[in-house]
Amino acid sequence: HSLKRTKNQPFIYTFMRIHLSTVSFIFYTTFARFPIFTLAVSSYQGSASFSTLLQRITNHNIRRGGSIRSYFLASTSSSSSAFLFQSPLASTTKRHNSLSNPSSSSSKTTLKMVTMDSPSAHRNKDPIWSVLQTSVLPLLLLQDEQQEEGRGNESSSNGSPLTVLEVAAGCGVHTTYFTSKLDEESSNVASSVHWIATDPDPPSLESLRERVRDYQAVATTTCSNCAAPDSADVTAKSKCTFQVLPMTLGNDGIVQDDVRQVIHNLQQSLNLMICINMIHISPWSATVGLFQVAKEHLCHGGILMTYGPYKQNGTAVPSNLAFDESLKARNPEWGVRDLEAVQELGSVNGMVLRHTIEMPANNLCLIFQKE
Repeated sequence: HSLKRTKNQPFIYTFMRIHLSTVSFIFYTTFARFPIFTLAVSSYQGSASFSTLLQRITNHNIRRGGSIRSYFLASTSSSSSAFLFQSPLASTTKRHNSLSNPSSSSSKTTLKMVTMDSPSAHRNKDPIWSVLQTSVLPLLLLQDEQQEEGRGNESSSNGSPLTVLEVAAGCGVHTTYFTSKLDEESSNVASSVHWIATDPDPPSLESLRERVRDYQAVATTTCSNCAAPDSADVTAKSKCTFQVLPMTLGNDGIVQDDVRQVIHNLQQSLNLMICINMIHISPWSATVGLFQVAKEHLCHGGILMTYGPYKQNGTAVPSNLAFDESLKARNPEWGVRDLEAVQELGSVNGMVLRHTIEMPANNLCLIFQKE
């Protein structure tokens, strides 16, 4: 129903909006545990604020590693505004690529499914890619050239195969964005890219697989539409292959024996490991395991890049200190780590901290290289 604010109804309008928002929030958080739970918000005056509230609920749960999926209403009418939320257990039900809206036959409205999303990943993907492009890939190329010279060979103009392990990949925003950028790069960056995306959370893994499938479908379509079969565009669009693995880290490295075996059986050692926003939202044992994996599986000269907030000399900016307190309140084993402790852990595992790069929102990129 539309709630229209008039000069004679300022109080009741405000009360109804607050009441509606509160009740919806309680209803959502209470009943989302049931197998199938959907909440639809119709268009009404002030729906933007209500939609924002629901989006914040979704984002909050996603940041907590939840399995909430968003379904956004695609409509020919610009005034319509709706969200549908599906509970974690509902992911076991049969899913469809599109859902018709039976109540709106005239507007031809359809609901198209999208995977889990991460607003923070969309915000930081460009700054992180800039670090990869300007600081990480040049180190790897230099290492490759030095190895070829040591063997008495000339460096290949097409680059060498690049094997990447992405730890705590989440819903896959970074996975497909970084690989698309690698596809756009000139061919001397790598002759081929094998990207292994991992996460311990089953719904995140499902989202990862969906994003990878979508990316590969687009790449295949682009290739099939190329005029020249041997064009550079075809080469660029087809050089990435993917694996998505359920990986949990502990003090001894990879917890799952089968996943450890998969990494061990790779045709070549890892060139690059990427770990974004994991170290502060996990037990310290996960960070110990991260460097254990780097020690065991990175090639000589390989890179481990981490991203997130850190303390330096025991302190940080006020916002990161407050963030640290909130993390520890949620889980005593979490928290913003001391940069010096992470650097020492790297040193113990044969990793040298080459660069510490300041990033937006008081984050840092740490670039470790294996000696």
